[in-house]
Amino acid sequence: MSERHEFSQNRRDAVILTGLLRIVLQKKLLPLASRAEPWPPRHWPAGASARQALVVAERGEPAYVYRFTRLAPGSDPIKVGAFHSAELAYVFGTQASIDRPWSARDRELSQQMQQYWTNFAKSGNPNGEGLPAWPRFGVPDQRVMELGDVTRPIAVLDPQKKALFDAYLATRLPQ
Repeated sequence: MSERHEFSQNRRDAVILTGLLRIVLQKKLLPLASRAEPWPPRHWPAGASARQALVVAERGEPAYVYRFTRLAPGSDPIKVGAFHSAELAYVFGTQASIDRPWSARDRELSQQMQQYWTNFAKSGNPNGEGLPAWPRFGVPDQRVMELGDVTRPIAVLDPQKKALFDAYLATRLPQ
């Protein structure tokens, strides 16, 4: 397959996955990132995705939250880190179109994320055969799926940081 055809194929796949991503977001797969735009609220500050997911879970609806922690390969981790929207190259499998020193872990993570998103779009549940189990977010289990050097459930924040962040959000978000 020529490089041009491969890029064209990746682009077509990205368009298809964009449609899936819209479905995924409407079913409440929420990123725990610098900003999330899952549905009506136009802008939410950091951590608000977990807060919104808790509201959804308290209504008895399934909610899944992730934290993307994979550092951008080949970049200064202090300056760049795991930046907002960095997960998109993984979700859409478009790493070949971005000049970075991608590793076997990056390719594995991309495959996992594509499977999670596809499963979620089809059934409302990201879990599937061969994938690390992704817990539903809610009461009392407020774990999120870490998507980074490892794929595993983790706490939203340690309890002290979470209490401080919740207090800050209470002053910033409309009641």
